[in-house]
Amino acid sequence: MSLATTSGAMPAGGAAGGGLAMAHQAQAIAMPAAQPPPGAEIPGQMGGPPVTVAALGADLVDKSQLSMKQVKNVSHLPIVAIDLCATDPMVASFPPKPSEPDLSLRATIIGKLQPEVSFNKSESSQKMLKKYLSKDKSYDELRKTSLSTSSKGDVVTIHKPYQWMGMRRLQDTPDFVKENDPVVKAIGKREGGATAAISEEASLEGVHVTNGTLDGISSPNGDDFDRVVYKVRLVNSKKAVTMLPEEATNLILAVAQTSVARKNILEDDPLDYPISVAFPAWASHDACLEAWMDSVPGAVFYQRSIAALCGAMQPGTTQSTQNALLDRITKVTRALLSEHQKLNDGTRFEYEPLVVLAGLTNDGIE
Repeated sequence: MSLATTSGAMPAGGAAGGGLAMAHQAQAIAMPAAQPPPGAEIPGQMGGPPVTVAALGADLVDKSQLSMKQVKNVSHLPIVAIDLCATDPMVASFPPKPSEPDLSLRATIIGKLQPEVSFNKSESSQKMLKKYLSKDKSYDELRKTSLSTSSKGDVVTIHKPYQWMGMRRLQDTPDFVKENDPVVKAIGKREGGATAAISEEASLEGVHVTNGTLDGISSPNGDDFDRVVYKVRLVNSKKAVTMLPEEATNLILAVAQTSVARKNILEDDPLDYPISVAFPAWASHDACLEAWMDSVPGAVFYQRSIAALCGAMQPGTTQSTQNALLDRITKVTRALLSEHQKLNDGTRFEYEPLVVLAGLTNDGIE
């Protein structure tokens, strides 16, 4: 589980105290970079909303972020809603808007999404990856030759590349990102801060994180053109390929789009399916959002807490699956009303619930 609102039942103490605070606006906001402590996975799951409601809450597409032509071109396609920052990343699908109102239409959980991308170790795989990054080969060709569906075996794996998106320098990256990434091998000291002591010309197969630039060729110059990049080597005999976190993340998104496309009988390219992503507050800083907007044109981004609330507020489809959050608020309100009526002091009963959302995952807390 990833969000407190997914538990289906709230702690009695918090609810009785009028319990429930949200201080976020209902749109993605650029915020200063934060360094949250490692989050905690909530053990067990009670009834209520789906495993993750952050993806389910991302159906209100803000058309102001898209051109009208872009909207019309994809209006017949379902929305691929992604919750990457959950403890168990998930993908949901929202059906396209019907010509006539249809209250029976519902979002569908497609399944879990692996927060990593794995490449086969071979010379042909290395050549294909290089050509794909230079736009000479398609994603479908890369998938058939280089990509592996498993992180086990003779493969090279990049874990959670989206956590590095927009990062200019290793020394400026939040500690929890570096500590949670198994490919950050060593840290050296130099004037002006720490930097990864990794040689990009090392002859070992694998992937390393180092300081680089947007073009993958220039040397870092201490400006906004600098980027943290991956050096990927799939065979010892070849030079490492430079890969941006955005490029690795796009491969994860492609898996999500393809999984939704399999559920729909459409002739469109799966990579044309519109994307919606929910971000936790600590990942909504300028550099990160700029990287996302540049690498996934036309996508829609939401604050994860707002998406979670929207998902938690969705009504149940049957009597046995009534909305857990609304049900809890109703019970608290009725209890307080009963106490007020016992006073019989002639005053009017007034109560406005305060909703508190707590997001806890393996990556952070908000």
